[in-house]
Amino acid sequence: RITVATKYTAIARDFFADLADSLSIWDATKLKSSLFKLQSLSLKLAQDLHDWNLEASLGMSPVLVTPDSGRPYYQLDFSFSIGVAWKDIPEIKTSLAYEKGSFSQ
Repeated sequence: RITVATKYTAIARDFFADLADSLSIWDATKLKSSLFKLQSLSLKLAQDLHDWNLEASLGMSPVLVTPDSGRPYYQLDFSFSIGVAWKDIPEIKTSLAYEKGSFSQ
């Protein structure tokens, strides 16, 4: 006789070990066994450069690619941006961004 408790018993996992496995991009088996699934990752940086302000951001997210033939696979989609502004006259600024395979200003 199978009871509900024996049918749905969960294996206890260490939270930090499972989180580390989810970041193991070099080991596909650990990524598949982890309960954490990456949807996006972003990093932002702002630096005061005396007379200038520098801002930068970097992001990535997995995108499912389904080719006409073969198996679907995930590919990382990267984006970044860099901006510089003069503190004394904030209207004097420039920025550069890369997203979805193209640059914009």
